[in-house]
Amino acid sequence: MVKKIAVIGRIENLGDEESIRQHEALAEPLRDAEIDIVFAHGPEMKHTLKLLPEYMIGGYFENSKEMTEHVANITEKNDFILIKGSPRSSNFKFFKRDLLNFTANVPEKINHTHLNPYSTGAGAATFNLNNGQKTGAAGDQSVTQNHGLGGVLLINHILEQIFSGQMPLYDEYLPGSQELRENKAPKSLKLVKDEPVSLEKLLNAAITIHSPNAMLMLANQVIGSNRKTLQILKQKMQELDLEDHSVLNITGRRISNKEQKITLKDMYIAGKELFGKFPFILDLLATKYFIYNKREYRISSNLYSYGMITHGLFFGQLDSLGIVLSQKGEHKSITVVSGARDAYHRDQLILESLKGKEGQEQVLISDFENVENKDEYKINIIGDTYFGEFYSDIRKKRQREDALMTKGHAYSFDVIRELLLTGDFNICNFEAAISEEKAHVMKQRKPFVLYSDPSAVEAIKADQFDMVTLANNHLMDCGVEGLEETIEVFNNKNILTLGAGMNQKEAESAYVKTVNEQRIAISNAYWYRRPMYREFDFYAIGSHPGVSSLSGNILNQIKEEKEAYPDGKIIVIAHWGADFKTVNQKQKDYAHSLVSAGADLIIGHGAHMIQEIEKIGSSIVVYSVGNGVFNSDGEYNRRFVAPYSLIAQIVMTKTVMELRLYPIYSNNLKTFWQPRFLQDKEFAHCTLMLKSFGSAKLDVEESDGKSYYAFQLG
Repeated sequence: MVKKIAVIGRIENLGDEESIRQHEALAEPLRDAEIDIVFAHGPEMKHTLKLLPEYMIGGYFENSKEMTEHVANITEKNDFILIKGSPRSSNFKFFKRDLLNFTANVPEKINHTHLNPYSTGAGAATFNLNNGQKTGAAGDQSVTQNHGLGGVLLINHILEQIFSGQMPLYDEYLPGSQELRENKAPKSLKLVKDEPVSLEKLLNAAITIHSPNAMLMLANQVIGSNRKTLQILKQKMQELDLEDHSVLNITGRRISNKEQKITLKDMYIAGKELFGKFPFILDLLATKYFIYNKREYRISSNLYSYGMITHGLFFGQLDSLGIVLSQKGEHKSITVVSGARDAYHRDQLILESLKGKEGQEQVLISDFENVENKDEYKINIIGDTYFGEFYSDIRKKRQREDALMTKGHAYSFDVIRELLLTGDFNICNFEAAISEEKAHVMKQRKPFVLYSDPSAVEAIKADQFDMVTLANNHLMDCGVEGLEETIEVFNNKNILTLGAGMNQKEAESAYVKTVNEQRIAISNAYWYRRPMYREFDFYAIGSHPGVSSLSGNILNQIKEEKEAYPDGKIIVIAHWGADFKTVNQKQKDYAHSLVSAGADLIIGHGAHMIQEIEKIGSSIVVYSVGNGVFNSDGEYNRRFVAPYSLIAQIVMTKTVMELRLYPIYSNNLKTFWQPRFLQDKEFAHCTLMLKSFGSAKLDVEESDGKSYYAFQLG
């Protein structure tokens, strides 16, 4: 069927009032022309989109290239495309050229991976500081990483000079042009021309955040020059018998035309030199934060607060490297880590190594099996689910009513209940903490603290949910107490919980079922976000409670499960993505790594909207099914995104396994917080939107009067 596509850019230089009038006037002719879908570019176009039906809106964009991809993904032979808009002061003028190029050429294939691209693997090792004996290990002990030890040896040299009295901490230095140019580099200080910086601040910055321009100032201004400093560092490298390629520059950062290479052994040798100092010098290596020019700078680790380390250096691309000192009684040990995927993964490897076990601990997937046999067995999975007590309390203050206040919990499920009741095993993502504490301390820092009344569990039980996934960004909103109460209340109602626990092993535990002689393993985890680790302490790590992280042991779990049961199916339920936005690079990286490890199906949620559906080999990735019953107001109209979600249904017979995705309408302000199935125009629009995201081929089927997208699994 031929489509009419309108790509409209803003009209400029009209003045505020006239701009509103003119852009609003565009809506009527677009409707009258029966345009199928409208893509809008530029902030003034919001006035147009506000007056269009939801099923006509393809999206609002400020980046023309991003818009080009969406339009190209739905364009077919003989489609009619109207392109109109001001070419000035934006990249809209390149839209036609980019569209022709995009449709004429196959997009370059991107190699997505969540693994550290600068290392050969990931591993940690612990050594007794007194005798050098290795006492613990985790991961790959032969790992090498493209990074240098120049920054570590530079800090060591400065500490030696401070010890000898040659460099007072109060001395001040002016930044040079090289250091000022580095201001925009990651982890750099915001240096100011002609404003002196004390040696204390420079050392703090080097130790706490491994700041590149602080280290350059230590080299150029404190020691005298980059060249002189590099000579000193290479001399120390030779004294310590480190590999020649471990020190090629001052900061240790990767070099475009040369590969630096460090091993765990190199890092231990450097760490032994670094931490073999007198106590008053060692104190400087316990720096956790500092303030410079009214900015706070902090380390990227929680290990100090967990009481696991006494001193440390954390550095490297992706927070991948670390050298730390620990003390247990009179025994001191150095742990080194390389190749980590992020700060959480790095700290997890350190904790694993500190356990004193040689080689990475094998985290076995749960061997608890539930056996079911049925001609047709159905598993329903819905997205973010929360009855909205937090939002209802806000509405009460504003004298607004909502469904929870006037209709109760069951009302929101009334329309979609019919499909859910066909399920033999139902799963929802419960995105809140069961707690009667509404004034939790987290509210002082976190804008949305989602607490829920225990009666919500009764409603979830009444709608026959068998499991709730908990690895998300709200389970820990009411602290460890909220975590404990949530798990306890659900379990007391015989509802299984997945993705959280009182330690990392509990949180990462998978659930296993056997259906029609087909083994299914289900895991749940939340992507790594720095604030959730450092500021809010949400992740389970070691013996610490919290939610499961996608940067944790899940890849190892999946590999072990696939090796043990190659014919089994592995389902990962992932909470990830930015609110009301399309798939981002990090989601893709995680997904491809999970599939490479052995995942057969990934069901994602967290963005509160539908996202791309991708096929990777024989595996299916549904990046976001959107919301189940999530009783916020939503931001679909404000952000001009499709107001749809999906109910994922896995249908298993004795010979076939199929994924069905049933679209539902999720705009609470239009449904009074009661999601429903789509009308014909809405289903067509949902299909177009999924295609515009770059989704895999969508086969539309129908069952009991409801249309769905069908995918064969393996």
